[in-house]
Amino acid sequence: MIADKIIMVRPSAFRFNAETAADNAYQVNDRSLSPDEVQARAADEFSALAGALRAAGVKVDVLNDDGEDTPDSIFPNNTFVTFPGKLFLCPMYSDNRKKEFPKLRPQYDALFDLSRLEVADYSHEPAALEGTGAMVLDRFHDICYAALSARCDEDLLMRFCDAYGLEHVPFRARHHDAAVYHTNVIMTVAEHFALIAEELITEGKEDLLARLKATGKEIIPLSADEVDHFCGNCLELMGDAPLLVMSEEAYEHLAPEKIARIEKYDRILHVPLPVISQLGGGSARCMIAENFIDA
Repeated sequence: MIADKIIMVRPSAFRFNAETAADNAYQVNDRSLSPDEVQARAADEFSALAGALRAAGVKVDVLNDDGEDTPDSIFPNNTFVTFPGKLFLCPMYSDNRKKEFPKLRPQYDALFDLSRLEVADYSHEPAALEGTGAMVLDRFHDICYAALSARCDEDLLMRFCDAYGLEHVPFRARHHDAAVYHTNVIMTVAEHFALIAEELITEGKEDLLARLKATGKEIIPLSADEVDHFCGNCLELMGDAPLLVMSEEAYEHLAPEKIARIEKYDRILHVPLPVISQLGGGSARCMIAENFIDA
């Protein structure tokens, strides 16, 4: 399944999140911008992405954050995962990220009507499993790829996969001399292809590549430099045609031959996200939560 409906969260006080920076090597604190400038630019980038997706035929539901205690609420895909008729609430790693779903729950209830869903609430678990940041799902073949880290606990991963009938393919990866904090920074799985930074995988590479090949994916390798520019942080969506959504930075740093390989299958939609990517350490894919509730 490719999502044609998504959820995004408009931020009210986006900023560099010091709580998450300890293990997110992709966050950079630009102190040249005032807090008001950061928020204004992030809001403009958010609106540009939501507008581009709507113009491309994707149904976008926008929730609105308020207050200053949830700087990463702009990345909702970490806090929940949807399936037809089902909702999984994720346990988060940092304290301020644990506040996000409860804070926005009335808006989610208005969107989903939680009373009619099968809800699995893991949000109070002591370990973390940060949604489709920690896990990259191949919904066509019921496979879950996951780079183990402080944000992706192996026991919780197996419980999640068992609950939703997914084959789990765990592995380990390192970049900048640290464990990769989220799988979706180094890996994108689409219907017909996968982007993957093979060179960063330290354990489980053979099994991972074998599963991708067995499902018929064209494997498009990414370099470490491309990962630094969020070339792996993409998402396939269905609008008027299949789309691969990424930041403008990712598009500009992705090798032309790789762009050509992607465009055999999908139109690439790219939008400038410099402030969100730099201060947040996540990019286009992280800003989008797929909505399969009524699929």
